[in-house]
Amino acid sequence: MAALTMPAGVERLWRRAQDHLARGQVIPARVALEALVARDPSFLHAQLVLGGIAWKQDRMEEAVQRAFAAAAAAGDDPPPLLRR
Repeated sequence: MAALTMPAGVERLWRRAQDHLARGQVIPARVALEALVARDPSFLHAQLVLGGIAWKQDRMEEAVQRAFAAAAAAGDDPPPLLRR
């Protein structure tokens, strides 16, 4: 998988979210991811992770909205994860 290139602030938030998730700390991870997408709504991976968190917490409307945001961020060349 190719490395993601991102601005330093976005990368910091992404790493923080990943660290929290690795420790099972969903709430701080969600806060970091929400801050990340506030800076960069097109960050596909963050939208997908937030959608997964929403799904697991039975917040279906948000999960669907995050899925649509991820699809929009993918544009005309979606990553293999989003291809049929």
